Amino acid sequence: MAVMGIDLGTSGVRALIVGEDGRPLAEGRAPLSSPNRPMPGRMEQPAEAWWPQVERAVRQALQAYRADGAGRAPTGGGRAAPGAGPKTQTGSEMVRAGMAGRARPELRALSVTGTSGTVVFLGRDGRPLRPAILYGDLRAVREAAEVDAAGRSLWRRLGYRMTPAFALPKVLWVKRHEPAVWKETARVVHAADYVVGLLTGEAGVTSESDALKMGFDLLERRWPSEVLTALGIDPARLPRVVPSGTVLGAIGRWAAERTGLPVGLPVVAGMTDGATSQLAAGAAEPGAWASVIGSTLVVKGVTRSLLADPDGGVYAHRHPDGWWMPGGASNAGGQALVERFGARRLERLSRLVRFPSPYLVYPLAGRGERFPFLAPAAEGFVVPAADPTGRSGASSGPTSAPAAEAANGASGEPGEREAAALFAGYLEGMGYIERLALERLLSLGAVIEGPIRVAGGTARNRAWLRVRASILNRPLWVPAVPEAAYGAAILAGAYVLRQSVAETVGAWVRPVEVIEPDPDRASLYEARYRRFVEALRTRGFLPDSLLQPKDA
Repeated sequence: MAVMGIDLGTSGVRALIVGEDGRPLAEGRAPLSSPNRPMPGRMEQPAEAWWPQVERAVRQALQAYRADGAGRAPTGGGRAAPGAGPKTQTGSEMVRAGMAGRARPELRALSVTGTSGTVVFLGRDGRPLRPAILYGDLRAVREAAEVDAAGRSLWRRLGYRMTPAFALPKVLWVKRHEPAVWKETARVVHAADYVVGLLTGEAGVTSESDALKMGFDLLERRWPSEVLTALGIDPARLPRVVPSGTVLGAIGRWAAERTGLPVGLPVVAGMTDGATSQLAAGAAEPGAWASVIGSTLVVKGVTRSLLADPDGGVYAHRHPDGWWMPGGASNAGGQALVERFGARRLERLSRLVRFPSPYLVYPLAGRGERFPFLAPAAEGFVVPAADPTGRSGASSGPTSAPAAEAANGASGEPGEREAAALFAGYLEGMGYIERLALERLLSLGAVIEGPIRVAGGTARNRAWLRVRASILNRPLWVPAVPEAAYGAAILAGAYVLRQSVAETVGAWVRPVEVIEPDPDRASLYEARYRRFVEALRTRGFLPDSLLQPKDA
């Protein structure tokens, strides 16, 4: 058998076909235009633009799947021994070789994943009434406060606070500010729901994972009608919710004619792209955690019970197997590197970087932190590693004098060396925030076992992976295909194989490499991490009580 995962991302669509052993067999990709940002804090994209690119990506994947292959089969499917070497095939390499000389098994199911918190307003004819409001749109500040107050007791039981990035405040914003659109709205759906509706012909069905940010009660598994009614929102306008991993429909004739998918192919309820990426990284059983460093740092894992974070920095999806998938996102991450050094310099600096850095860096882009601590006034800083309080005279703001020199040293050798030293400090700083995030989760009652699964573009830098492992003092597990489309395929595969999602992940997801911490470096970074935490506390960002166990 084979299954397909479709990832509707911000910049493009990916369709990935995966075989019964977890081996990627074929893929298709289609780009999307950049989101519109009509004013600061707003982020929109026409939902009508998604479907043609879904058609294109799916047809491309199917054509590649059905085409004659040549060459040797890949070595990268299924489970491999821990510590597999760097020559093991990954991602696209596996796809290119995946169907070489093999019979094409029948496609048995597909699943769709999309961004979390993106909302589409559909009229009675199923067409979008306005551009989709995307996950990163933060216009609904007042509405978020009102929604949070209206359902405070429920949101706290679920372990989170409503923020402008959530879907429900955006719905209330449209109701308040675009009454003509709201009057014509028959159904509000999420990004993946819109595509699924076109695939199946049944608009208005969503997964529990997508419904989380719309305020769905994951404990009672129902829409909180009392909260919605208080906000003036009719629950009938919200989608029907089904558990992730269950069938929500089948490919209809209209979609089959346009994509080449077979009529009647089961469509399995997916999860948000963050959750499917977590599955693809291999974090699917209690105690397993994944860390993704992209523009921001995201840490996600699996727990047997629901974690409650009084600061609202951690919220949890319901695991298809009945557990919970808590996670939190820091504002620190790769965006700080881009803003500090410029995107074009990153590759060169990655080659020049040497560890440890003489600097201690909090790599925060902009102002304010949300996780692993809540500090609206937090700002990034660069200080000498030997004097994290800044008492030696170095600036404790976003840059210091040598840091500024480093950023401007274009090609001169001293400037490049200084830039590389500062760059190393930024990378180490992400590791410190990553460790602080894990310690925060431990303080909330999480259990963290085994290696940390790592993903994101930064997972390709082996030198930094060794540093991260030493900072965390934990092994790092680099998965072969840590992509949302692969996680969606896992959900479809679990349905077809009639086994749990955790079993499917255990059979399919494998490491390219396992990075062990270096004992000598771990000792050095233990001391530096403590200085970093003290620097955060000295500046008033990190409360003394934050890392205390929840029962202390």
